[in-house]
Amino acid sequence: MILKNIRYIITQDDERRIMEWTDIRMEEGLIREIGRELSPGRGEEVVDLSGKIALPAFINAHNHTPMVLFRGYEDDRPLKEWLQRMWAKEGRLTGRVARAGAKLALLESLSHGIATTLDMYEAEEVAKAALEVGVRVATAPPLISVFAPAEERLKATERFHRNYRGNPYVLPVVNLHSVYTNDEDAIRRAAELSKRLKVPLHIHASETREEIYECRKKTGKLPVEYLDSLGAVWERSVLVHLGWVARWEINIMAERGAKAVHCPSSNMKLGTGGFFPYPGDNGWPRDGLRSVKQHPGPLQGDEDDGAHPEAPVLELFYCHGPGCIGCGHEGWGGGCGDKGRED
Repeated sequence: MILKNIRYIITQDDERRIMEWTDIRMEEGLIREIGRELSPGRGEEVVDLSGKIALPAFINAHNHTPMVLFRGYEDDRPLKEWLQRMWAKEGRLTGRVARAGAKLALLESLSHGIATTLDMYEAEEVAKAALEVGVRVATAPPLISVFAPAEERLKATERFHRNYRGNPYVLPVVNLHSVYTNDEDAIRRAAELSKRLKVPLHIHASETREEIYECRKKTGKLPVEYLDSLGAVWERSVLVHLGWVARWEINIMAERGAKAVHCPSSNMKLGTGGFFPYPGDNGWPRDGLRSVKQHPGPLQGDEDDGAHPEAPVLELFYCHGPGCIGCGHEGWGGGCGDKGRED
């Protein structure tokens, strides 16, 4: 297939080139050639994209895909109350319904150019939905030790990893819900497992003021400090939300090589009151910490207007995203673009 006469191709290569009136040849889902006036082979399909823009697919660095089914439920509640109410509803979900919700969310995401998602929900159902849709998800069974013994969830994570290791569409991670839903032993063991499997450790952190005060009262440390003391902040850690993160915790993350994911739509929906300090803000380490911006999740129906005018927005979406979900790391089957270039 040749995509002809593309008005602009917005690249994210080292030079951030923008190509005009250019063609793209695709074969078996990969970009094989880019140039002007490419000649089609015999029987090759040609699609005229005059006036259109081509750019790399987006990566959503934090999601709960089946929750598209709960869009509009329990709006305008603080996180703790919202979670209690949502968990009660989620307990009634069947696997079939969860898969249908995941498929709906992935199709909706794909329609907005999102081809890869880091997810934390019903991992088996989300994985099956991703395989049906043909998009990539990074996921695993969520570890919440207040609901189920850590040993049970960790074994489930290892099984999931064995079943999907090498799959080009399902990338196993370790999903650790939060410091307030897991005890110290669960957090420590989840961190150890992510290091042993060499996969990302995906965790909500410092999302609300209540979370940081409760963690400080219980442990004497703020959430990122506490996670770091348990070995859970390392180069493949993906810490999500961070609306109430302290400056010195950002320095810890930078020193460890951890990744930060900002979720403006979620934070605005739940009125968490905090904000994530983008690069360039006072006190931000300009080197060392990779930040990624979450696309509006399945529960957010409105447009996301949370972009920071001084932030390198396309870099947040593109350049940092693959490293956030682990593409290219050892043990991740299929990679992200490690065989030619992705469409």
